[in-house]
Parts: sequence; structure tokens; C-alpha cells
Amino acid sequence: MRPGDKPGPMRSPLGYAQQEGVDCEALKRRGFREHQILVVDLADPRIKNSEWHMLRNIGNRLYGD
Repeated sequence: MRPGDKPGPMRSPLGYAQQEGVDCEALKRRGFREHQILVVDLADPRIKNSEWHMLRNIGNRLYGD
């Protein structure tokens, strides 16, 4: 690279192993079904107000504000 040139994107030798696009909902479902790991987006419109508060309280208790 010459002085004044902008560096291009960094490339990883592992780039060939990366998946193209990830179905986040499928990944969350699989994580819950296989490992009982719950990943929740509090902005998800499927969550009711009372559920939102409960999840928020649990998150705050476990991980802090």
C-alpha cells in the first residue's frame, strides 16, 4: 500500500467458512429447543406488555441495567 491509500476491508483466512446469511429466528428456536437458551428482542411485537416487564426485570437482575 502506498502512502495516502485507504486500506480496504480486512480479510480473514476463515472467511470461506462463514455462512451466507443467518436465519436468526431459526437459530433462536434451535437454541431454546436444544439448550434451553432464550434470546429475546424486547422490541419484538409478539411480546405483551406484562411479558416485556417480566423479561426486563429478569435481565436487569441477572446482568444489571
